[in-house]
Amino acid sequence: AIGDVLVFKVKISGVSVSSTYNVKYALSGSYSGDLKNAITNSSNVNDVNDTLTAGKWYKVKIDTSKLDKVYVGKFSFTVKVMSGNDVIAKNSVDFELVRPSVTADVPSSVVLGCSISISGTTNIAETESTYDSGKDNKIYIYVFLPDGRLIQYNSSTGDYEISDTLSRSNINVATNTDESKATKVVDVLSDGSWKLMTSVPTYTTGSYEIDVVAITNKSKASTDSNYRGKATYYVMVEKPKIKIE
Repeated sequence: AIGDVLVFKVKISGVSVSSTYNVKYALSGSYSGDLKNAITNSSNVNDVNDTLTAGKWYKVKIDTSKLDKVYVGKFSFTVKVMSGNDVIAKNSVDFELVRPSVTADVPSSVVLGCSISISGTTNIAETESTYDSGKDNKIYIYVFLPDGRLIQYNSSTGDYEISDTLSRSNINVATNTDESKATKVVDVLSDGSWKLMTSVPTYTTGSYEIDVVAITNKSKASTDSNYRGKATYYVMVEKPKIKIE
């Protein structure tokens, strides 16, 4: 997803092992600016030029959050083996960059007094992994009461509380990056799954709005939708039914 780090494995083969070659990297696609600002070569230097020894694998990284004005679309990463200014060999790999997306698994209805479990999946990289650029990859979860007030998790007590100040009317869940204004913020696991470990209690009957937002770059997500993805769900909380026979 846009905002994540791309990792390419590169090896020069078909020539004498231990021979050293100068290579040059290029990226084509919908972005502007200098690739040098986003790429890290095999020597861990921000440079499109590199020196590789034949027969060995090397890692080259491109931090998509550092590409200027990057957009969804098809891209191509090219490695050129150089002899002076001449290209003597090259190879490319094509891929597609997409916006962050997120889905949640929530019940359509629950009985008052029961809690709401929330989990889901996303296409953004694992939190704090090699592919998580600024360690910002998180899922922001918002649960609003029928009257619009936000339910928040208190990490000190381990309980949920109804906020006195935050509500659906004063939180823009699509652009918010302030973790203190969410019900809770959770990490993304290596398989793309995430889970709210403590289910949310119900306080009154009616329709509860649940918003989940995947973010890859906090500094850009507030103004650029390419770094965030949102999904909204509704859970109907009903009174228990009584049967007498």
